Amino acid sequence: MTKLRTTFIWCGVLGVGSALLLSLTGATAIVPPLHSLVEHGGASQLLATAVLALNTWVLLMLLALSNRNSREAASLAAAKPRGGLGHPRTAVREALEQVRSVRGAADPAQAESLVGGRSAVRGARAETPYAVIRALVWALPALGFIGTAAEMSRSIRGLSGAMHGTANYADLSGILVSDVIRPLASAFGITLFALGSSVVCHLLVSFVHTREERLLLELDELVLTRLSEAAGGVGSRRDLAAEAEAAEAMSVAMRAAANGVKELSGELNRLRTEASQVRFDAREAKPDRTEEVIQHLGNIGAQLGAIGEGMDRDMVLTPVRTRGRVPGQNGFPGGRDLPPGGPGMPGDPGDGVF
Repeated sequence: MTKLRTTFIWCGVLGVGSALLLSLTGATAIVPPLHSLVEHGGASQLLATAVLALNTWVLLMLLALSNRNSREAASLAAAKPRGGLGHPRTAVREALEQVRSVRGAADPAQAESLVGGRSAVRGARAETPYAVIRALVWALPALGFIGTAAEMSRSIRGLSGAMHGTANYADLSGILVSDVIRPLASAFGITLFALGSSVVCHLLVSFVHTREERLLLELDELVLTRLSEAAGGVGSRRDLAAEAEAAEAMSVAMRAAANGVKELSGELNRLRTEASQVRFDAREAKPDRTEEVIQHLGNIGAQLGAIGEGMDRDMVLTPVRTRGRVPGQNGFPGGRDLPPGGPGMPGDPGDGVF
């Protein structure tokens, strides 16, 4: 950062000095709009010198940045084929040395995060000088318009003096030509020059900035390649192991779900068998096993809900088993005795099937 500030200051000093030298020696004749303003003196000369100084300042800064980009490109080209570190005192060498320092990190993800953060810092640091240069470029049209306003103000003052200081038409026409028409003719020259130079400088800034961004992208690619080579593929092997564990867990969950569905199917078959044996007493029209059927249906619904909840959460089914009939207690839960005249065995005449 200190080196960049020093370069910026020296370019500004050289730009202002060269503009003053050209203005004082009359060498601005190569640029007619500026030369006419310099000859007028006063504020016009100051504005013309400022426009020339800004142009020289921007061009010197772009030249310095282009020289730095050339050194970085040469260092990057030297580091690619042989796996070296590039030329000393370059951003390429600094970045590759940082990769070497984090190569032995225990966590590859942490190393990649550190390298990514440093890459973001390099990008932000490279953007700083271009922000200042763009500000100088956009100041050129403003100075051009100020120069135009100054020349128009001067021509209006000349017109006022011509109206009050002449007694005949010949003197008036001479003063109008020298003090009014000539300043108006050159009033927009400074604006045209400032606009044209700002367009050229903006294009040059875009070219230099694009080249530096391309170099930064190539450097990031080289850094990631070196980092992946240093990691030795540990991260990819860990990912494969995690995927294998997830697949195994899914397989176990699916097998558990299949077993739960199989048990549920057995419960349904048992319920269907029992339901086919239910009879109504034809004479009393009184269902005697309806409560048991309703209880089994409720248990089946609870089992389905438990299976769905388990598959949504852990993919493990836990079927809820219902209490069946207790042998030795008349075939009904709780040992409930059949009332007299209850239903007979399946197949007895006069019984209806429920």
